[in-house]
Amino acid sequence: MKSGILILASLAMAAPVEAATLNLKVEGLKPKGELMILLFDAEGKWNAKTGAVREIKRRVSAGTTQIQVEGLGAGQYGAMVFQDLNLDGKMNFNLVGMPMEPYGFSNNSRGMFGPPTWGKAAFRFGGGNAAHSIRVK
Repeated sequence: MKSGILILASLAMAAPVEAATLNLKVEGLKPKGELMILLFDAEGKWNAKTGAVREIKRRVSAGTTQIQVEGLGAGQYGAMVFQDLNLDGKMNFNLVGMPMEPYGFSNNSRGMFGPPTWGKAAFRFGGGNAAHSIRVK
Protein backbone atom coordinates (compact mmCIF):
# COMPACT_ATOMS: atom_id res chain seq x y z
CA MET A 1 0.00 0.00 0.00
CA LYS A 2 2.78 2.40 0.95
CA SER A 3 4.65 1.72 -2.31
CA GLY A 4 1.42 2.36 -4.29
CA ILE A 5 1.06 5.79 -2.72
CA LEU A 6 4.70 6.60 -3.51
CA ILE A 7 4.21 5.56 -7.14
CA LEU A 8 1.07 7.73 -7.47
CA ALA A 9 2.87 10.68 -5.85
CA SER A 10 5.82 10.37 -8.22
CA LEU A 11 3.51 10.14 -11.25
CA ALA A 12 1.65 13.27 -10.13
CA MET A 13 4.92 15.17 -9.77
CA ALA A 14 6.10 14.00 -13.21
CA ALA A 15 2.87 15.05 -14.99
CA PRO A 16 3.42 18.07 -17.23
CA VAL A 17 1.91 21.31 -15.98
CA GLU A 18 -0.07 23.16 -18.61
CA ALA A 19 1.22 26.70 -19.02
CA ALA A 20 -1.40 29.40 -18.43
CA THR A 21 -1.69 31.61 -21.51
CA LEU A 22 -3.73 34.76 -21.97
CA ASN A 23 -4.35 35.47 -25.66
CA LEU A 24 -4.79 39.22 -26.07
CA LYS A 25 -6.37 40.38 -29.31
CA VAL A 26 -5.92 44.10 -29.98
CA GLU A 27 -8.10 45.60 -32.73
CA GLY A 28 -8.47 49.03 -34.33
CA LEU A 29 -4.74 49.59 -34.83
CA LYS A 30 -3.06 51.62 -37.56
CA PRO A 31 -0.47 49.53 -39.45
CA LYS A 32 2.58 51.36 -38.11
CA GLY A 33 4.45 52.14 -34.92
CA GLU A 34 4.60 50.05 -31.79
CA LEU A 35 1.97 48.59 -29.48
CA MET A 36 2.59 49.12 -25.76
CA ILE A 37 0.72 46.99 -23.20
CA LEU A 38 0.82 47.20 -19.41
CA LEU A 39 -0.82 44.31 -17.56
CA PHE A 40 -1.65 44.85 -13.87
CA ASP A 41 -2.82 42.40 -11.21
CA ALA A 42 -3.95 44.77 -8.44
CA GLU A 43 -6.04 47.91 -8.07
CA GLY A 44 -3.28 49.86 -6.29
CA LYS A 45 -0.83 49.16 -9.10
CA TRP A 46 -3.48 50.05 -11.70
CA ASN A 47 -4.20 53.40 -10.01
CA ALA A 48 -0.49 54.23 -9.64
CA LYS A 49 0.33 52.95 -13.15
CA THR A 50 3.39 51.21 -11.69
CA GLY A 51 4.32 47.64 -10.89
CA ALA A 52 2.88 46.02 -14.02
CA VAL A 53 3.24 42.23 -14.03
CA ARG A 54 3.97 42.41 -17.77
CA GLU A 55 5.18 45.21 -20.04
CA ILE A 56 4.90 44.24 -23.68
CA LYS A 57 6.09 46.06 -26.81
CA ARG A 58 5.33 44.81 -30.31
CA ARG A 59 5.76 46.30 -33.76
CA VAL A 60 2.44 46.90 -35.50
CA SER A 61 1.97 45.96 -39.15
CA ALA A 62 -1.78 45.28 -39.33
CA GLY A 63 -5.07 46.53 -37.91
CA THR A 64 -5.36 43.56 -35.53
CA THR A 65 -2.68 41.72 -33.59
CA GLN A 66 -2.66 38.69 -31.31
CA ILE A 67 -0.29 38.53 -28.34
CA GLN A 68 0.22 35.52 -26.11
CA VAL A 69 1.03 36.33 -22.50
CA GLU A 70 2.36 33.12 -20.95
CA GLY A 71 2.95 32.05 -17.38
CA LEU A 72 0.19 34.05 -15.67
CA GLY A 73 -1.39 32.81 -12.48
CA ALA A 74 -5.15 32.77 -12.05
CA GLY A 75 -6.53 36.07 -10.77
CA GLN A 76 -7.81 39.48 -11.77
CA TYR A 77 -5.96 41.52 -14.37
CA GLY A 78 -6.35 44.85 -16.11
CA ALA A 79 -4.64 45.99 -19.32
CA MET A 80 -3.72 49.47 -20.53
CA VAL A 81 -2.83 49.64 -24.22
CA PHE A 82 -1.62 52.41 -26.50
CA GLN A 83 -0.14 52.58 -29.96
CA ASP A 84 3.04 54.63 -30.17
CA LEU A 85 2.67 55.91 -33.72
CA ASN A 86 5.77 58.14 -33.73
CA LEU A 87 8.00 55.69 -31.79
CA ASP A 88 8.92 58.19 -29.08
CA GLY A 89 8.18 55.71 -26.28
CA LYS A 90 5.32 57.64 -24.70
CA MET A 91 1.67 58.53 -25.12
CA ASN A 92 1.30 61.93 -26.79
CA PHE A 93 -1.40 64.43 -25.80
CA ASN A 94 -2.67 67.64 -27.41
CA LEU A 95 -2.70 71.04 -25.67
CA VAL A 96 -5.95 70.31 -23.81
CA GLY A 97 -4.72 66.90 -22.60
CA MET A 98 -6.54 64.65 -25.08
CA PRO A 99 -4.62 61.59 -26.35
CA MET A 100 -3.28 61.92 -29.88
CA GLU A 101 -2.48 58.20 -30.30
CA PRO A 102 -4.82 55.18 -30.23
CA TYR A 103 -5.41 53.68 -26.78
CA GLY A 104 -7.68 51.24 -25.00
CA PHE A 105 -8.30 49.30 -21.81
CA SER A 106 -9.40 45.80 -20.89
CA ASN A 107 -13.15 45.19 -21.10
CA ASN A 108 -13.12 48.05 -23.64
CA SER A 109 -13.84 50.26 -20.64
CA ARG A 110 -13.43 54.04 -20.66
CA GLY A 111 -12.96 56.61 -17.94
CA MET A 112 -14.53 60.05 -17.92
CA PHE A 113 -11.17 61.81 -17.57
CA GLY A 114 -8.28 59.38 -17.78
CA PRO A 115 -8.21 55.61 -17.38
CA PRO A 116 -11.31 53.75 -16.19
CA THR A 117 -11.50 52.47 -12.64
CA TRP A 118 -10.09 49.05 -11.77
CA GLY A 119 -13.66 47.85 -11.22
CA LYS A 120 -14.53 48.59 -14.85
CA ALA A 121 -11.29 47.34 -16.40
CA ALA A 122 -10.46 44.25 -14.32
CA PHE A 123 -11.23 40.84 -15.80
CA ARG A 124 -10.92 37.35 -14.35
CA PHE A 125 -8.26 35.01 -15.72
CA GLY A 126 -8.76 31.46 -14.52
CA GLY A 127 -5.52 30.00 -15.87
CA GLY A 128 -5.24 27.53 -18.73
CA ASN A 129 -5.87 29.20 -22.07
CA ALA A 130 -8.18 32.21 -22.25
CA ALA A 131 -8.78 35.09 -24.64
CA HIS A 132 -9.48 38.78 -24.09
CA SER A 133 -10.06 41.44 -26.77
CA ILE A 134 -9.31 45.15 -26.60
CA ARG A 135 -10.31 47.74 -29.20
CA VAL A 136 -8.18 50.89 -29.38
CA LYS A 137 -9.68 54.22 -30.37
